This record gives sequence, C-alpha cells and structure tokens, in this order.
Amino acid sequence: MEKARRDLGWLPSACHKRALAGFTLAELLISLAILGVIATFIIPKIVQNQRNSNYNAIAKEAMATISNAYQAAKLNGTLSPNTLPQDLTQYMNYVAPVPFATVLDYRPNHVLTSFTCANCIKLHNGAVLAPINSSFSAQSATCPPNGLVNYVLDPDGYYSGVPNSLILTLTYEGRIGSRTYSCFGTNNTADDPDWFSF
Repeated sequence: MEKARRDLGWLPSACHKRALAGFTLAELLISLAILGVIATFIIPKIVQNQRNSNYNAIAKEAMATISNAYQAAKLNGTLSPNTLPQDLTQYMNYVAPVPFATVLDYRPNHVLTSFTCANCIKLHNGAVLAPINSSFSAQSATCPPNGLVNYVLDPDGYYSGVPNSLILTLTYEGRIGSRTYSCFGTNNTADDPDWFSF
C-alpha cells in the first residue's frame, strides 16, 4: 500500500483514493452487460459460419469422391448410359453402408421432407451420400445429350428436421455440380441450401 502511495505521489492527493480503489461494482457490471450483449449477437454468427464452412467442405469432398468413382468406372469400362448412381459406389472410399430405410433430411425447392435410404453410404467425414435410383439414360431429356445421375448429400448424416441436404448431379460426360448447375446452364437455386457455394 505504501509503495502504491509512493508510486502515485505525483497525483493530486484527492486522486489517491480514487486511483487505489480500482473499478466499482457498478462499472464492472456495466462492462459485463455490454460484453454479454455483444456476445449474444456475435457467437451464433460465428457458430453458423463455422458450420456452413464445414458443410461446404464436406460437399466438395463428396463431389471429389463421386468424380473419382466416375473416372474409375470409365477406366474399367463399366460406365454406360444405363449406369445407376449406386453402381459407382464400388469405386468409392467410404466407411460403411448405411442401414436400409435410414431417414435423411431432404430439401426439394426449400421444402423440408425426408429421404429414405437405399444403397446409402457413410463417408469418412460423417456425411451420408444417398444415390437416387435413376440411370443416365433415364434422365437424358433433363440434361441432354446423355443425361445425369443424382445423389442426396446429408452433411450431418442423420434426420435433424432441418432442410440442409444438397442434391449433387453427375453428367454422363463427367461434370459434377449441385442441382442448381445440374446441366451447367440451367439455374434452379431453390434446390441448394444456403450454406453451399460452388
């Protein structure tokens, strides 16, 4: 205490008490209230941005997995207009098949529905990739000249009741994208979740 008084000797004597007293309880409470209000607005945004970045990275990884499987099937000579999306699964690196009839989130046109698994696989990042049972030739009219196949990607891998799934499309020529750019000329943004950016 004596040392503090000596160090503050240059201050006028009226300031000594105030300088030694520190912050009042009211000042501390006001500071904490301000920090609490700031945190209330900032923390949810940070969490959401982190989740969106994580989901976007999962989508890019799934697209690479599908693209690599397509190239492997093409090299092996097993690719044809009648190839189904689940036919490419044998060329994919994944953790395990997902039990039949597992329910996933699904979002056509921003409307929450559910998707029941058949031939779904669990990826190493925890996401579930679900092939939609339709061959390239079956959808050639949708995406000429040779059609496309579709996959549903649920990034959290379970039915959460939030429409966060992404529909991925692979054309017979090997181009891959989201439903928005399914034919790389059409634009159907209603099918893409807000977290996805191509």
